[in-house]
Amino acid sequence: MKLGIFYSKVEAPEADLRWLAAHGFDAVTTGDEPALQAQARQQGLEPWACLGTFNPPSGAPELLCVDVGGNRQKWFGSGCPNNPEVRAASLDRYRRAASREQVEGVFCDGARFASPASGLDAFCTCFCDHCVQAADRLGLDFARMKRDVTGLHQALSSGDAPLASAVAGSALAVVGRFATAPGIVDWLAFRRAVITDFIGQISRVVRGQRKLFGGYFFSPCLSALVGQDYHALAEHVDLFAPMLYRNCSERGGIAPVNTEIHAIASWSRNCPDPAWVLELVGLPGERFSSTDELLTRGVSSEAVRVETARARALIGPAKSLAPIIWWDDPGIRDTMAAVRLGGADGVSIFLFHQRLKELLCAESA
Repeated sequence: MKLGIFYSKVEAPEADLRWLAAHGFDAVTTGDEPALQAQARQQGLEPWACLGTFNPPSGAPELLCVDVGGNRQKWFGSGCPNNPEVRAASLDRYRRAASREQVEGVFCDGARFASPASGLDAFCTCFCDHCVQAADRLGLDFARMKRDVTGLHQALSSGDAPLASAVAGSALAVVGRFATAPGIVDWLAFRRAVITDFIGQISRVVRGQRKLFGGYFFSPCLSALVGQDYHALAEHVDLFAPMLYRNCSERGGIAPVNTEIHAIASWSRNCPDPAWVLELVGLPGERFSSTDELLTRGVSSEAVRVETARARALIGPAKSLAPIIWWDDPGIRDTMAAVRLGGADGVSIFLFHQRLKELLCAESA
């Protein structure tokens, strides 16, 4: 199984790269940093570039998403996924990164709409004029979509909405709930169509430079909320890297499984145990003394195995699958083993830290 790591420093100390190569790492992912990529190549490591997707080219507020109240929202440093200026700047960045001779491939990051951990206002976007036009092209009822997402936002903003009981029961019961608010289904379908289309455009740019194209995607249990459909993306992506960060302790952390579930659970103040959210998304049931225990303990390594297996089932056997896991994990070897048992071809770690050396060496001792 191949082993990779995300390295965030602009200039890598040569000793770090030598250590990685000597300890079984095969690949290093950086930003669009040619010097660092060249250093990695010299040490026998595959260099990959990683770029944000919807970073606005300027600070102009009109590039940002619009929430149900008409306010502009910035999430994960991103603008509206349908804004043509944001899209054009993104494709230029990917074209430039893919043109680097030394890179093996390019990862997309943030190729989505806002997630729950970005905050409820940001999550309930986007309703700008560009999204009106996109919804019309897709044949979706924009007014119904905005009406029902506004209702969802109002219910969750109160903090007293009985969210746990509203989604309790079987999967079919949840579908029945959606039937009472068809605009939410429209909204999720809208997100899926927009993101699938644009990732396809990025893929053509990267593959047109004869480079591999990878994606850091949300965990399968959460991906539908942000517009990422593994099955639909399989034709565009060579390497899937689900972000299966099980135990990030940072409140408001974007993408980790436990922090995103923490955000969802926090919308229902009358239900302190977040186990109902785990049940809702189909993860192994665990009991927590409080919602905040999700931040200190995280989800289990078994949850990582389940999500890896889901990703494999969605993309099929022909695509490469190498989930990326959280570095500061006291049971990192168990988590890596769970990825392997789930059917992955490799695993990556986010991100390089000097203390990671101690963790890995202690676990292997």
